[in-house]
Amino acid sequence: MAHVLQLIDSLALGGLERVAVDLANGLARASLGTHSSSLCATRLGGPLEQELEGTVPSLILGRRSTWDLRAARRCARWAADADVDILHAHGSSIWFGNLLLLTWPAGTLKPRLLWHDHFGRFQIEPRNRWLYRVLTAKAAAVLSVNEMLKDWAIEELGKDSAHCHYVPNSIDLSRYSAAPQDPDGADGRPLVVVCLANLRQQKNHQLLIEAFAHVRAQKPELAIELQLIGSAPEDGVKEALERQVEALELGASVHLLGERTDVPQLLQAADIGVLSSSSEGLPLALLEYGGASLAVTATAVGQIPQVIRNESMGLLVNPGSATALGDALIQLASDAVLRRRLGSALKQRVERDFSQEATLASVLAIYESLT
Repeated sequence: MAHVLQLIDSLALGGLERVAVDLANGLARASLGTHSSSLCATRLGGPLEQELEGTVPSLILGRRSTWDLRAARRCARWAADADVDILHAHGSSIWFGNLLLLTWPAGTLKPRLLWHDHFGRFQIEPRNRWLYRVLTAKAAAVLSVNEMLKDWAIEELGKDSAHCHYVPNSIDLSRYSAAPQDPDGADGRPLVVVCLANLRQQKNHQLLIEAFAHVRAQKPELAIELQLIGSAPEDGVKEALERQVEALELGASVHLLGERTDVPQLLQAADIGVLSSSSEGLPLALLEYGGASLAVTATAVGQIPQVIRNESMGLLVNPGSATALGDALIQLASDAVLRRRLGSALKQRVERDFSQEATLASVLAIYESLT
């Protein structure tokens, strides 16, 4: 039996963190005795700690720096005692994965290192390929959340294509009820547009607010509001958005809800999902919208065009155009039949191709190739 340790920075509410927790839980539930599972958050805990299965051993390490040798030795001893065979390092945790190998207790078999690349800013922020060549030199396999990241690993890092894998993100569809909670416009409520994305520059909420201002200017009679769900991990981004909302006099219809643990309920009470990102990998939010049967408009970046077939599963627009995004929101807000058709089509797409079961089977096959 192979023991897999998921390595992440924290258990905050985020796409990467959700993937790691879902993998840890999925292994514990469904590996049928072939794998066991544990998880280490190297820096901080967070709300997702409450979602770990009781059968998944976990460690909140509290490291103080990237090269915290004391924390690495503690984690290495804990993992070695648990007979960990595979270190599955997510995102920037590849740094700590290498540190674990350096501090692994003498006389015990070192695990295989696997890197899971979730980098969503690759279209706007180049990475140092030589640094990542060093960091991934000991990686037996590279998993990527979209095809472009897989190609980057092969072409820029010089990794063998046989050891590079595109593994799409997935969601737990059981978190969503079989039908939306409320029909459109129930009880005279306004239409709700929701954006599920932490407040980062890459997510380009500024563009979304400009687009929403366009909606209000073009359709002042439309009862509609915008909800932004997500934490504010980057300094100054939330404050800049609040100033923008105030300057555009949108305070009564734009709501920053912050980090929430009731995301499925919020999405199923909404009417339209939106993403305005400048760059993406494969955004988990897009799949969550599908789980909630939401009609979606999004910028055509990253793997989004491969998930959504334009005009049959959602409306795609060019990144950077507030007018185009606003016009797409108006189109969806003005046509309940279109919203239901697109929401149903996206739900079917997510159920067919982005279920946890399908992703877990792919990851299990990769684990088995390493042991």
